[in-house]
Amino acid sequence: MTKGFQKLLSLGMLASLMLTLTACSTTKTTKPTHKAATSACLISSTTANPGSADRELAANLVEAQVVYGLKVREVLIPKGVNISNRLLTELQAGCVLLVSGNTAYLDSLSSFARIHSKTMVLFVGGQISEADQPSNFRWIADDPNLGAKLAGFAAVEKGQDITLLYTANFAGITSMQAAFMKGVKAGEQVFEAVKITVHKVNSKGQFKSLAASIPRPGTLVALVSSTYLNAIDDYSQLDVIGADLQLGGTLDKYDAQVFASIERKTSTQVLRAVSSLLARKVNSDPKYRVSGELNELRVTGGLSDQLLAYKNQLLNVTP
Repeated sequence: MTKGFQKLLSLGMLASLMLTLTACSTTKTTKPTHKAATSACLISSTTANPGSADRELAANLVEAQVVYGLKVREVLIPKGVNISNRLLTELQAGCVLLVSGNTAYLDSLSSFARIHSKTMVLFVGGQISEADQPSNFRWIADDPNLGAKLAGFAAVEKGQDITLLYTANFAGITSMQAAFMKGVKAGEQVFEAVKITVHKVNSKGQFKSLAASIPRPGTLVALVSSTYLNAIDDYSQLDVIGADLQLGGTLDKYDAQVFASIERKTSTQVLRAVSSLLARKVNSDPKYRVSGELNELRVTGGLSDQLLAYKNQLLNVTP
């Protein structure tokens, strides 16, 4: 189990304890209707790329643990392991809801769902046709470009020179950079033109060095693993947009200058899947497919009027 998921589970157990203490103040006992072994499992890789859906799906599962009382855990798939055999082992251990955003497992999870009709799979991203999608398989499109465009606009709104640092293994980095630049151009039409510097980084050490060399005041957009932000020693006069941070939603704490994060909106979808599973409504007719915008820019303190107007414009124009 990864350290990040352990921290998320710690948060879930803390919240569960609070709920338990609250329940002790009443004489009524709520008995769960699902089996004690019922589990929702995040199916992820031991080498998951930063920017993938895994981090947010893990946070969503912890939320589901608190709300519904079912078990949640992470199932790491080592390279070279037979996925079908591993999934069968986990099913026998109670994993009846399989959640994933790793496109390498899309076909395997679809086939597994077709064979095991009482399980449910919730998958974020990739492409699957309706003909290949079992009725107990929920598919959600994943397009990070809306959030990236909003990040570009928000960076320009700061009125400072922008530095974009990214790693080559960040999920969808090519399309995200292109979308970010579109947001920058839209921001420059509303505000003033800014200077943009872009660097690919290969290590935390290089990231730390480049972040320290940014002229202040300045704006940093960090499309890297969330752990990289811990390498910044001095945030003074540096406004930061990160990705996949779940600002305010996890045990991770970031400097107040980290004002925005590109994130997915998967919480509602995960909670709906858990609710349907516990109500034994595993199969969907018609098949459950969500193709709308999934990403957003979470800004501490709320969106500005200009940024909100740009977001509404994108939602109206984007198919």
